[in-house]
Amino acid sequence: MLRAWLHVVRDRLTVDSAAHLGAQLPELLRGTSYGGWVPSRVPIRYDSAALREKFSHGQLDHVFTLLPAKLRVELSEAGTVTRS
Repeated sequence: MLRAWLHVVRDRLTVDSAAHLGAQLPELLRGTSYGGWVPSRVPIRYDSAALREKFSHGQLDHVFTLLPAKLRVELSEAGTVTRS
């Protein structure tokens, strides 16, 4: 799980920022973070619909019900959550 999180964060940073982050990690995590990295393909940008594509049907709506109301409204207006 930590590996997946490191890769998601790493792939959304610029090359310089990802290298700076990696330099601050302990050696074991640094290797895990850099594993499979292709600097020419980053940063990866997502639009507001990206979350919907990553969750199973209904799962994202459930997650959003757990968020504070103000944040839920802001994300709904951005098009991330559809109202059912």
